[in-house]
Amino acid sequence: MVQQTSANIEPVFAAGWDSGDIAWVLVSTALVFMMTFGLAFFYGSLCREKHIIDTLTKTCLVLGLISIQWVLIGFSFAFGGDGRFWGNFEYSALVNLGTSDLVFVGFQMSFAALTSALITGAVVGRMKPISFLIFIFTWTTIVYCPITHWVWGNGGFLLNLGEVFGSDNAYGAIDFAGGFVVEINSGMSAIACALALGKRHKADRDEAPVKLSLNLLGATMLWIGWMGFNGGSALAADDIAGLALINTQICAGAAMFTWGCLDMTFKKEFDLEGALYGGVCGLVIITSNAGFIIPAYALLQGIYGAILSYIVLWTWMKYAHLSFIDDSLYVFCSHGFGGLVGTFSTGLFASSGVNPNIPDGAFYGNWTLLGYQCFGILVSCSWSFFVTYLIMLALRFTIGIRAEYEPEPNAEELSKLGLRVGGGGILENSLIIPGPPLMTEVEQGYNDGVDDKTKKIEEAEARTSHSVTVVS
Repeated sequence: MVQQTSANIEPVFAAGWDSGDIAWVLVSTALVFMMTFGLAFFYGSLCREKHIIDTLTKTCLVLGLISIQWVLIGFSFAFGGDGRFWGNFEYSALVNLGTSDLVFVGFQMSFAALTSALITGAVVGRMKPISFLIFIFTWTTIVYCPITHWVWGNGGFLLNLGEVFGSDNAYGAIDFAGGFVVEINSGMSAIACALALGKRHKADRDEAPVKLSLNLLGATMLWIGWMGFNGGSALAADDIAGLALINTQICAGAAMFTWGCLDMTFKKEFDLEGALYGGVCGLVIITSNAGFIIPAYALLQGIYGAILSYIVLWTWMKYAHLSFIDDSLYVFCSHGFGGLVGTFSTGLFASSGVNPNIPDGAFYGNWTLLGYQCFGILVSCSWSFFVTYLIMLALRFTIGIRAEYEPEPNAEELSKLGLRVGGGGILENSLIIPGPPLMTEVEQGYNDGVDDKTKKIEEAEARTSHSVTVVS
C-alpha cells in the first residue's frame, strides 16, 4: 500500500536534521530559487533587444515547468532506489516521504530548475517556445536526473566507483554542490543544443551592447544566491556550511579581481561586464569543492581558474566563425569549462582534514581520487552531450526546433515591448515597466502648451535683459 507524505513517516533524506538544519536549508532553497530570476536578468543583459523578452520568459517558464516535473517524476528518478544508473518511481508525486523530507525535495528542485534554465543561454532567439519546453522536460528527466543519481543518489555508480571497479576504496568521484550535476551537465548540453540548432543569422552574431544595469542586477542575485547554493549543500547548519560559504566568496572574489587585471593588461581598461563574468566563473569553479578544501586553495582556484577561463573565452570568441557551434551567451565557457576546472581541482585539493566525510586528494598523497574525478568528467560529459543531441534531433525531425528569423526591431517596436532605447550610461537599454500613460492626451496637450508659453516668456525676458543700456 502506498503511504502518503506524513509526519508519521520516518524521514529518509532529512534523518538527523534538527530545527537549525531545516531552517538553514529552507533559507538556502529560497536563495537558489532567486538565482533563476537572477539568471534571467543576467542572460537578458547580454541579448539583443529583440530577444530580451523571449529570454526572460523562457528562463522563468523553466522554473514553473520543473516544479511540476520534479513533483511528478523528477525527484524520484534522481533519488529513488539504490540502482547504479537511475532511480525508480518510489517517490513519484512525493509519496512515501516524511514531512521533513520535503525540505530536501525543495532544495533539490531549486537545483534542477536552475540547471535547466542555464541552457537557455545557448539557444537565444533560435528555438521555438513549445519545442524548448518539451526539450526541457525531457532533458531534465533523462539527462539531469540520471547524472544526479550517479553522483548523489544512494548506490549511484560515480559515487561508488571504488566498489564498481572492485577496489578496496569505499568511495568514488565526489561533488559538493554540482560540479558534475549542474555545471558540466549544463555546459555540455548547451554545446549539443547549439550544434543541433545551427548558427544564428549573420546579423545576430555580432556582439550585442551589454545592458549594464541588468547585468549588474543579475550578477548580484546570482552571487548572493550562490551562498545558499553552496552553503546549503552541506545540508546542515554546521562548520562545513560555513567553510563552503567563505570559500565561495574567496574564489569568486579572486576570480573577479584576476579577470579585471587581465582586462587592464590586454584591453587597457577595467570592464565591469568582464569583471562580473569573471566573478560568475569563480562561483562556478568553487561549486564542486566549496566544502572540501581549505580557503588557501579556494583563493588559488579563483586565480588560475579565471586565467584559464579568460583564455578559453578569448579563443572561443576569436575563432567562433570557424566553428559549427554557436553558443549564443557562452554557456560552456562559463559553466561547462568552469565545472571542468573545479571538478578536476577537487581531485587535487580535497582534504579529509576539513571534511571527514571525503577522501584526500592528490596533494595529500591520494591520486586515486583524481583518477575517479577524471573518469567522472569523461562519463558526465559524454552522457550530457550525446543524449542532449539525440533529444534535439528527435524534436528537429518531428515538430521542428528552429524559430523563424526576426529582424532587429526599431525604437517604436521596442517601446511596445517595454524597452527603452538610448539615454547612454549604465541605464542604456534598461527595462521599464509598460503600463497606461500617466496623463491623458488632453492633459499632455495642455502641459505642452504651458511649456511653450513659458519658454517664449523666458526668451523675451532674455532679449530684454540684453538690450538694457545703463545710463549714468
